[in-house]
Amino acid sequence: MKIRILFLLVILSAGIYPCYSEVLMEILATEPASYEIKNDKAYHDGRLLEGSVDIKTFKVIDFNSAKDKNSVFIRANRIKNSSPETFVSMGNEYYKDKNRVYNFEGNVITGADPASFKILGGNFGKIYAKDKNKAYYGYAPIPEADAASFEFIGDSFAKDKYRIYQWNFVLDGADAGSFEILDHSYSRDKNKVFWQGKSMHGADPSAFVILGSSYSKDKSQVYHQSMIIEGADPASFIIMDSLYSKDYKNVFFFGKKIDGADVKTFKVLEGNYARDKEYLYIDGVQTRKINKGEKINMPDNRVQQ
Repeated sequence: MKIRILFLLVILSAGIYPCYSEVLMEILATEPASYEIKNDKAYHDGRLLEGSVDIKTFKVIDFNSAKDKNSVFIRANRIKNSSPETFVSMGNEYYKDKNRVYNFEGNVITGADPASFKILGGNFGKIYAKDKNKAYYGYAPIPEADAASFEFIGDSFAKDKYRIYQWNFVLDGADAGSFEILDHSYSRDKNKVFWQGKSMHGADPSAFVILGSSYSKDKSQVYHQSMIIEGADPASFIIMDSLYSKDYKNVFFFGKKIDGADVKTFKVLEGNYARDKEYLYIDGVQTRKINKGEKINMPDNRVQQ
């Protein structure tokens, strides 16, 4: 179980597969609490809770918070001036009582209104939220956002009636009315295509197609990530693997043309190795001529024809 949690924490903190945040919270909810009582004293992950604790009324709320009749604790920290009677966990390491909203360390989210505060979604630890006055990302307010119309739209994006947001930044030039998420890296509106929030100069949104492995194309260009692959033909372009690709006239390595490669006989061997009828290529570089009938020794000592 601990391995599963560590794996999910890593991929979510990296921004990968944000839909797993709910899965992670469900797993954590079934895990033993990080609190324990020893000799009439309460501990969180081995750390003694601050101040006096009423053991008889002590109650664990989730893996990160607890309370007794007098106080609220987030981790081992006693939260000053909190309201135990109204304190609740909102999930995704947000907490509130009748007076304040708190983050996972027990710090007050300044200015947040607990009565109207709600979590919208996002990556674990980097969540979009809002109240009646403001929108927030990762516990910090987004200054430009219109709270009334603000909504999470998926992956790392949110929008209001005026703008598109990625993380806590305005996506410059994006049209809120026509914006759509294509995958984890690509998005578009009626005017532009974006790769990881950066406008792809010259890309035609109406003809834009994702090919996979960070490759894409429209009717006139082929792209690797956000860069145009110079000279590539969209109609005949194919991905050979995550490193190599080709069209009817050229072979490419990470979107860069391999001079002298023979398109018709070029094939990927394994990893960063490839060959054509005459030459061996490593990392897209023509390294040496291959003798007729020669077998190629791979780095792991296996042999390729």
